[in-house]
Amino acid sequence: MHLAGIAPYFEPENPHRNPSPPQGCNVTKAAYLVRRAAINANDFDYESYLEPFINKLKNHTKTDWISTPELSFLASWVPPQLPEQEQLTRTGKLEASRLGVSLSYKYPNLRLPQQVWSSSAERTVKSAQSLIRGLETEDNQINLVQVYEGKEAGADTLTPYSSCPAYSSSTGSQQSSQYSKLYTAPILARLNAQARSFNFTPDDITAMFEMCGYETVIRSTSPFCSLDLFTPDNWLSFEYANDIMYHYNTGYGNPLSGVIGLPWLNSTMNLLTSPSPSPSQDLYISFTHRELPPTVLVAMGLFNNTQFSAPAPAGAAINSSMPLTQNQLQPRLALKLHPPLPHQHRSREDGLLGELLRLTDTDTIRIRIRDTVSDLLQSPRQQRPANPPSLPRRTSRILLIA
Repeated sequence: MHLAGIAPYFEPENPHRNPSPPQGCNVTKAAYLVRRAAINANDFDYESYLEPFINKLKNHTKTDWISTPELSFLASWVPPQLPEQEQLTRTGKLEASRLGVSLSYKYPNLRLPQQVWSSSAERTVKSAQSLIRGLETEDNQINLVQVYEGKEAGADTLTPYSSCPAYSSSTGSQQSSQYSKLYTAPILARLNAQARSFNFTPDDITAMFEMCGYETVIRSTSPFCSLDLFTPDNWLSFEYANDIMYHYNTGYGNPLSGVIGLPWLNSTMNLLTSPSPSPSQDLYISFTHRELPPTVLVAMGLFNNTQFSAPAPAGAAINSSMPLTQNQLQPRLALKLHPPLPHQHRSREDGLLGELLRLTDTDTIRIRIRDTVSDLLQSPRQQRPANPPSLPRRTSRILLIA
């Protein structure tokens, strides 16, 4: 699945990894950072790519799509109705509810949480409400706490970037567009040779890739996903273009990323390493947007690309390994968007997860992103520091992969 941030939820099977704690360990606390569930379309994607492409199709009714094998479906294709964007889909509600059910089975010995947190946007609130329905055994057992998101909110843990004047949501778009012009060139040559009157552009190609993801969560399938239309290499290129954008927006290419991810990381580490049990709950679940999980990964120093690239020149920025000037994929990227951030499905168990594992006299904080697990902090219970470290930057080691 190479749709980056708009990939429908999927379970990796190559190989499927067991998320159970190591033998002899018990989970005594857990914290989940969950991206809101599947929506019908992102505002930016709709206004920049989907809507212009749909309108262009409407203005080219005389194009002979039937005679164009790879695009013949456009002769009868009807776009999904999107009167309003950023709306949670039925698929999203179902996935969030399933996450709640799966958590209740996964942690039978943890207390049912009294509270679940969500940023105040409608799509995150409804995602959290759906999870609560799947998690609680009776109505109104769990309270939903809405955390206001906006410029006046300050450095809250769920949307700190909203109040950061130095952060821009458009950062990374220029670099991604530069690469997109390269990888779409052969696609444009192929499709324009078949439908000369339509005059496909790079933005049209992006719209078609994105329609695969968005239409799938609305209708359960999409003809734009066909490998007859886009080859596996084409999909890898689309994925890499998105990786470039997020690298500069919320990844190691943005010096603000670690700072933005720190509030949630600091708060969660303090909750998990508190010397006394919480009087109210053992399971902490928070719903946010796509920007936050990657910044938390950066704050922890996880998934940086420097281990896969040649040593950087003296003074070069860490992780400056995302080339834009050559049409060359980076297959060994440490941080790709599709494992930590599948589609606007921030549901099931593919968000960020922190678990406190107890084994004899040692506590271990385990961070899991889908199936990759890292050991962040180990300390004997009788020697636990009064102020546990809140930012273990670049000191993490892999605890469990297989």
